[in-house]
Amino acid sequence: MRVVELTRSEKMTSGTGMPSWMRAIFIIIGVISVIISFAAIYRPWLSIEIVLLLIPLVLLINGISWIIHGAVGR
Repeated sequence: MRVVELTRSEKMTSGTGMPSWMRAIFIIIGVISVIISFAAIYRPWLSIEIVLLLIPLVLLINGISWIIHGAVGR
């Protein structure tokens, strides 16, 4: 019997080619999206307020990530 040692990147993935922490983030974002969509159906004004809060936060995170990528040189 031959023993094969996995590399670190192979250990991080569970056969999907994506690290488990990234899959967890996608699942969390999906759950939040479903919750917001139900809020949009039943309380349209609440969903507008949520979207008006989310847009600046997403732009802030996106801007910070671009600054980090530029500083690192990737």
